[in-house]
Amino acid sequence: MPFPWKKGGDRSNESVDDLEPELQAKPTMASMQAEYSMQNSDLNESSLQYSGEVMDFAAYLGIDPSKEHDLLWIAEECLSANLPPNWTEHTSSRGDIYFYNSETDESTAEHPLKAHYVG
Repeated sequence: MPFPWKKGGDRSNESVDDLEPELQAKPTMASMQAEYSMQNSDLNESSLQYSGEVMDFAAYLGIDPSKEHDLLWIAEECLSANLPPNWTEHTSSRGDIYFYNSETDESTAEHPLKAHYVG
């Protein structure tokens, strides 16, 4: 079954390898929220409209969109983030989304950033 939060596009060419080392450090949840808030400071949080894809991905991350609207930015951030190095996204012949790590030869249906964003 394909994931309902799947964005189109091949991310296999994206990498953080070329970034400066200080930019490769994992941001904290607070810094990500602050950055997101700064980018959207002209919008009232209650007026933010999220796509169905973001809402579905939020549920996948364990966020209840109807009760935790203030956390939907996490799902949106995760969806727009680059996959970690060596990870690529693929679709099986049945239409299922899976992720492949070329370094470890591992395939998984779980998004490789889920643990980072769930904590």
